[in-house]
Amino acid sequence: MNILQHDYPDDIHIFVLDNAPSYLKQGDNALSVQHLSKAPTLPRNPWFGVPVPDKTEDGKLQYNPDGTVLKKKAALVGAKLLDGTPQSLYFKPGHPREGIFKGMVQILMERGIDVSHLKAECPTGFPKRQDSLMEQHCENRGFKVIYLPRFHCELNPIEQCWGYAKRVYREYPRSKTYPDLEQNVLRALESIPLEIIRK
Repeated sequence: MNILQHDYPDDIHIFVLDNAPSYLKQGDNALSVQHLSKAPTLPRNPWFGVPVPDKTEDGKLQYNPDGTVLKKKAALVGAKLLDGTPQSLYFKPGHPREGIFKGMVQILMERGIDVSHLKAECPTGFPKRQDSLMEQHCENRGFKVIYLPRFHCELNPIEQCWGYAKRVYREYPRSKTYPDLEQNVLRALESIPLEIIRK
């Protein structure tokens, strides 16, 4: 990112990523329907959050005496309405229940969904996916992210490169030693034309 911003400061940068778990990982306090209660939290237990690993200021994990990771409660990150407007999951300052978790009913009603006939079921319109840590990091730096559809390797430029290099590698004599193997692999990778990469 630093290189792109330095060498191409006036361009729009878009990262095209596959569905690798590392790219899709969400924060420990990401919105999850499994963690949400139907109603606002009770006055005797007003603060609602999810357990996340407790870290020191320099980012190191803290441990309990028994060796398990020390946990602390963290507020859930906000959601976004369908038009992209941020939606807080907690009542805002000035509200009689300021700082209290709203509960699913209130959150869905703010989205214009009638939940009077439902028990604790989430209809369509409720957020099913939060931005991944990768998306959040890129967005904070001014980059865009596009995820490729799952199981469509033909759309991934790197797969076209691997396929071309493998075909070229198979045309070489069989590698009998490690130096031969390394040389043939490098030759095959260097043979990939720009047209294949840019397809």
